[in-house]
Amino acid sequence: MFVCKWMNYIISIFLSADFSQIELFPELLSQFRTTLNSSCHASDKRRYTVVAWKAKWKSRLNRDRIMKILVYLSFARAIASKLLTPWMKSAIRRLQSRPRRVDRGSALKIGSFSGFQVAYRGDTADENVLEHSFDHDIFFAGVPDYLPAETDVILDVGAHIGTFAILAASKVSRGAVYAIEACEDTFNYLRINAALNKLDNLLTFHLALYDRPGKCTLNYDCGNWGHSIVSQLSNRSEVVECCTLQQFFDDNHIGNCSFIKFNCEGAEFPILLSSPTSLLKRVGKMLVLYHYDLWTKNTPEELLTHLEVSGFECTVTNRTEKRGWIIATNSCCMDYEGARNLEEQLSGYENAEALSLSEEESAVTATY
Repeated sequence: MFVCKWMNYIISIFLSADFSQIELFPELLSQFRTTLNSSCHASDKRRYTVVAWKAKWKSRLNRDRIMKILVYLSFARAIASKLLTPWMKSAIRRLQSRPRRVDRGSALKIGSFSGFQVAYRGDTADENVLEHSFDHDIFFAGVPDYLPAETDVILDVGAHIGTFAILAASKVSRGAVYAIEACEDTFNYLRINAALNKLDNLLTFHLALYDRPGKCTLNYDCGNWGHSIVSQLSNRSEVVECCTLQQFFDDNHIGNCSFIKFNCEGAEFPILLSSPTSLLKRVGKMLVLYHYDLWTKNTPEELLTHLEVSGFECTVTNRTEKRGWIIATNSCCMDYEGARNLEEQLSGYENAEALSLSEEESAVTATY
């Protein structure tokens, strides 16, 4: 045990490439000899003698060779850092920033949770999600001033297997819940769970919201959650249909929306920043889980400014260095007609201003 302890310490010096530690080898050998004399049995002393270790170090790892090894290790690290692809570096940063669960399998299981029947993948991150759902739900609890009414319309962007969407649909029995999930495999579990609980007001969509319509690439994370369309997390991916938030509202004839939950791994930035003010004014409240480590083209402050310009009062909770929860409340939520009228008024004002400037330029030109 003591031999392993001191050898691990010596090896750690090599790997750390700390040149100042070289002078400590004589002291280490002295401590090693003391440890052997006080703690090892006679048979261990005969096997691991200090003389043998000294001879080994002098013959095979003299000072010059140790220096060369440390230089080579340092050089190898520098080369490796240059050869790493962007998704490898991103994956390493994410693994260092928080513990990630690597899923070991995907066996279908169906369990009862707080009176709901839920299909999920055993021994995967689905079990982590279930721990924070239903009676232990973290999203409604994170917005305590929002109490869903029976007729409310709710959007769940990044619905995963549907635990929040199921709970929300049970609270808005005469309203509707639109659950959007980009990953095909996870979406299939979302559909199964909607059917298992016979929730006719829960509408599911295999789709990604983005700042443009068409197709986009969904990059997989190491488990079956955390996938992102804005950051390459691994070399595995799938192609998925995408559309803007405005297009989704129009296609599904959504007049106004009471609550939107965004948990879409960085895509919340392009989705919201590309949405016009007239659209956002039709939303009562939003819970936005922002991921600044995955989207770096805009800052959280820019996102907050855009929401505040659109009439929201924002507070940030659960803030870390790169992530947090934005709770955005719109005190003057408009219906579809009101938002359209406001958009027409603003458009008319801009046109009138442009016409006035054009007339002034014409008058100046005529004068000259």
